[in-house]
Amino acid sequence: MHQIRIHLADAGYPVLGDLIYGNPAINRILYKSLGVNRQLLHCWKYSFFDYLSLQQRTFEAPVPDDFEKVIET
Repeated sequence: MHQIRIHLADAGYPVLGDLIYGNPAINRILYKSLGVNRQLLHCWKYSFFDYLSLQQRTFEAPVPDDFEKVIET
């Protein structure tokens, strides 16, 4: 998680809600207006080939509600 955050920040795309590498001004706005108090970093879909079962495995997690609030704004 740390490497993703630092590389995105270095490229000019900090993770929203990231208190260490993020943009403090934007994080304050997100907290005050939407109550976002965590990093908005989410793995929606993860796939890999399982060599034991010889099958492709895929896991999906729904987008959290606080992400939806930010997306809608």
